[in-house]
Amino acid sequence: MKNTNIRSSLVKRLAASGLSICLAVSALPTVVYAGSTAANSASKITAVNEISYKETLEDTHNPYRGFYQAYEISYKRDSSNCKAQASTLENIDGIASKYQLVHLLIDLSDFSAQNRKGENPVKHSDNAYIDSSKDDVEKAFGELLARLRKNNQSAVIRFAYDYKYRGKTADGVDEDGNHYYRTVWEPTDDKFIEQHQEKVGAVISRYTDVIAAVECGIIGPWGEMHTSDRTDAASEKKIIGKWLEVLPEDLTVNVRKPSDFCAWSGVKLKNIDSYVAKEGTDAYRIGLYNDGYLGSVTDLGTYKDRDKEIKWLTTQTDHTLFGGELVLWDDEEGGAPLNNIAYFEKEGFKTHTSYLNKDWHDGVMDGFRSTTYNGGDSLYKGKTSEFDYLRNRMGYRFVVRDVQMTTELSADENFALETTIENVGFGNLFKNEQTSVIIKGNGLEKEFKLWDLDSDKGEKASNYDARKWLSGTSLTDRKSNIMSAELDLPDDMPEGTYKVYFKIANRKNGEGEYPIRFSNEGSNVYDTKLKANFVGSFKINTPIKVEAPTSYPTNIKVTYSEKYHQVRFTWDKVEGADRYGIAVYLAGKWRVQTQNIIDTIYTSPKNLTPGMSYRVAIAARVNGKWDTVNAIKNAGTITIK
Repeated sequence: MKNTNIRSSLVKRLAASGLSICLAVSALPTVVYAGSTAANSASKITAVNEISYKETLEDTHNPYRGFYQAYEISYKRDSSNCKAQASTLENIDGIASKYQLVHLLIDLSDFSAQNRKGENPVKHSDNAYIDSSKDDVEKAFGELLARLRKNNQSAVIRFAYDYKYRGKTADGVDEDGNHYYRTVWEPTDDKFIEQHQEKVGAVISRYTDVIAAVECGIIGPWGEMHTSDRTDAASEKKIIGKWLEVLPEDLTVNVRKPSDFCAWSGVKLKNIDSYVAKEGTDAYRIGLYNDGYLGSVTDLGTYKDRDKEIKWLTTQTDHTLFGGELVLWDDEEGGAPLNNIAYFEKEGFKTHTSYLNKDWHDGVMDGFRSTTYNGGDSLYKGKTSEFDYLRNRMGYRFVVRDVQMTTELSADENFALETTIENVGFGNLFKNEQTSVIIKGNGLEKEFKLWDLDSDKGEKASNYDARKWLSGTSLTDRKSNIMSAELDLPDDMPEGTYKVYFKIANRKNGEGEYPIRFSNEGSNVYDTKLKANFVGSFKINTPIKVEAPTSYPTNIKVTYSEKYHQVRFTWDKVEGADRYGIAVYLAGKWRVQTQNIIDTIYTSPKNLTPGMSYRVAIAARVNGKWDTVNAIKNAGTITIK
């Protein structure tokens, strides 16, 4: 709506007894006055109930979270990679509508010196760099990430030197007498690993919108950072450090165990529960992938002291990604099994679990699929499977609990909105998705970027960064996040009803939007065309115009005296005025000549300089207040004769 908020630059004070104008201004059209108030302050907000404030039990298709589909891709030191991955791209297209998150397990073992036997035997006498003049790895990898962007899919990525991720560190014979052959072949020289990280890191840097996290990987079977000559602290520090160097600062790098973080950071594992990473540091970027998830009391060696290390993760995973694979229970360590919903729904909130393999372990996952949820969440109890409960709870999950807004307003009022949002998921949003308000109706569609509002129009917003809408640490520890905004609507909005939407999405040019949906019940919430969430509506009414009495002099006439080089001003009487004042704009300042005129006439001093021009403003005092705004607005120029 039309803004009349007054920016201070000319008048420092307006006293009831007098007029004071003596501050410098840059140019008359921008002269404004302190002490004025905005005519378009926000109207009163009232509750609206146009959507359900209840959480849906259905899946919400949101980026960077949930059950993932895994894909193993082996890149070679030749130009066959683009062609070889064509079928994988088709498979990814086929699941896009169901699974937003994919796990890319990329094998680089062909770049290592090796003598691999068995299926597709390979013999390389030396290690190899990734080299675009000899291979198409960078091109193929870029095409893979571009396809995910096109599909609005996101990815967790891991690199390893393990052919088809079979995890064999030596040749051998299995319990059925079948021969198997070594698949893990790491480069014999670290410089090749570092070059590979640099090359794939450069590709990843062009697709940060696609990447949920990069799992450190590189060493050991399946890239799980064990059973390798490089699991010593110095080697791990080098590998983790290289990822942090070559990847953009807004990407999470996940390590396999808290002890890996300690190897890199120098923090003592026994003190990890008291360590809190500072925002802006490399330590703040490190998350964790747990491929022994709930497989034993230590998660198959993931933890040395579970309680102490989970305490660290509760803080660390507020802003990084945590996930992995659930596995079968191993009785060797003893203790009661943990790989069940009763335990998961307690620890999942503490670790802020965001992603899991939908197929592993199949025995555990099939059990979740076939079992009705009977845990502590009353909304889900007896209504969904345990699998669906986990699917919905992983990562962030935003539910609108209340909306209040200006439901009716006219052209001189700002629109106000206040929304209560609760994150009911295990985890948090860690990507910088930006929030806007879209107002649509009667042929108009306008988007207000809450991070870029115009304060001069009285616009403002608070708590709109969805990364700050944090989950709790238990079922009962839920936090309410109140987001508010005041917006200056266009002057020419026609009468009628308008819908209000929130859009939370990536806004970087050339990247995917990756919009976020609210998880409220009902089909009227998410608009697929706008990629935004409907929260309510309001009406624009035509304001009743009442002509206010004039509070400043009009019909100003000027008479010149060439003999005495002076001027005389006359004007019409202003109703209710008891004083008039004259100000002249000199040397970049408005200067008051007099403010005690009681009649509607003023004659200047004699012998003013002929040919000099002045801007003159005439103000009136009504009910003890000077209308300097309109005086300046209607100022005129005179030239002395």
